[in-house]
Amino acid sequence: MLLATGTYIGNGADNRSIAGIGFEPDFVMLFKNAAESKLWRTNSGFSGDQTTTFGSTTGTFANGIQALEADGFQVGSHSVSNASGATYYWIAVQDDGGGDFAVGNYIGNGIDNRDVEAGLQPKYMFLKRIDGGGTYTEMRIDTMANNESWVVGTGLSHGNHIQDFGATSFQIGTAAGVNTSGGTYAWIAFGYGATGNYLGNGLDDRDITGSGFTPAFNVVKEDSTSQSRAKIPDSVIGEGTLRFSSNAGLGATNEIQSLIADGFQVGTDSDVNANGVNYHWFTTKDNPISGGTIYEDNLAFTQVLATIFNPQGFLSESLVLSKSLGQGLNHSLLSSAILALSLTLDLAEISTLSAMETLNLDQTYDINWATDIDITALWVNITKAKTTTWVDITQQGGLWKTLL
Repeated sequence: MLLATGTYIGNGADNRSIAGIGFEPDFVMLFKNAAESKLWRTNSGFSGDQTTTFGSTTGTFANGIQALEADGFQVGSHSVSNASGATYYWIAVQDDGGGDFAVGNYIGNGIDNRDVEAGLQPKYMFLKRIDGGGTYTEMRIDTMANNESWVVGTGLSHGNHIQDFGATSFQIGTAAGVNTSGGTYAWIAFGYGATGNYLGNGLDDRDITGSGFTPAFNVVKEDSTSQSRAKIPDSVIGEGTLRFSSNAGLGATNEIQSLIADGFQVGTDSDVNANGVNYHWFTTKDNPISGGTIYEDNLAFTQVLATIFNPQGFLSESLVLSKSLGQGLNHSLLSSAILALSLTLDLAEISTLSAMETLNLDQTYDINWATDIDITALWVNITKAKTTTWVDITQQGGLWKTLL
């Protein structure tokens, strides 16, 4: 699963491409920072210029998310997707064949306890009827009780909708929101991530841990009636919280406040931390197809680069590194390894990276990172003959772990 997040300012132009995410998404969701519909679309069940909404009963409409493209997605001139001067936030996901994310569609048959094959065991999913109006998007997290899901439009938890998750499927009931005979339903399912519960205590700056990683996307849902909340990295959205409903823009600063190393932080808002109330949560991040190799130091880390980037195979290709916050890397060793392979290194200005530098092979140089920012995770994107390989490099307990 490849996952990216970002933001843009609307310009009112039709057929606008939001590019540079690094892959062709199978799924995109889009949040306008205003009291208007929040959007989603997949490459399954939708055709042509079709988009649906989370918090309204609209089936599909045109001029929203118009298309999923090779390096991003296209939006139209509708106010919910590209109003001039408005701020938008997006999440894009690709199923890279790792068995941890899936999209699909099915035709309703009205039969209770119906198992819909997903090819994975969902941790978090949602679905909606898209061939006609009248129903909202339905969501479920695997910590919820059997026969319990919630409707985005009202926040109400109820039965007879998304009832349960199986080893490779999800089960639906007979409700119109999930299984009207002859209706077309689109769905997405995350199989990778972490889920849990916590009991609200009303205290500010409360850390909810247990993810096992720094999330890139987080959802919180109170047990019964409140609307669900979502969060993407602070570098993209600051302290604001995304709301799936159509009646608000960004949530208050006291909702999901931050994504942290092992989870997320909540404030005092009753939608995320009312005293004595139970909450369900889901977190996930980019998870490319991978194995695992541990390298004990920076020298070993640079040596593995020499193995990956065979100069005969990638002599004229470019290597793009994007940074995230954390511990430092020996930049000189990294630079030496790249120079030894006769590669051009382009530092992409992604997230809060403040410098972009092309390193010439005949110069002595070091990487010009912002002095107050170090790195703990590097995304390496090597493109050759339209084939993209992703390598995740993270520092865990002082070791460099390269997922190949």
